[in-house]
Amino acid sequence: MVVFFYGLKQMYAICCEYAKELDIRFNPAKFQFLSFNGNESASLEGTLIESTTTAIHLGHEIGINCQELKLSLRRICNDIH
Repeated sequence: MVVFFYGLKQMYAICCEYAKELDIRFNPAKFQFLSFNGNESASLEGTLIESTTTAIHLGHEIGINCQELKLSLRRICNDIH
């Protein structure tokens, strides 16, 4: 998980560089931090981002207890076997 979080921080740093060049400000109130083990936290421009275990993305629920994800994974496993 540390490697993933390090990569996420690098991508965020790149976004911040472009934001400065283009005079764009990110709104921390519009961000959610999807946590799969409940121990992580994140901040944006010094503001803590809301941590959650599920979120809606493009009309689909994603997260650790997501029923839609479980059904999709079950279909994939059945296709493999």
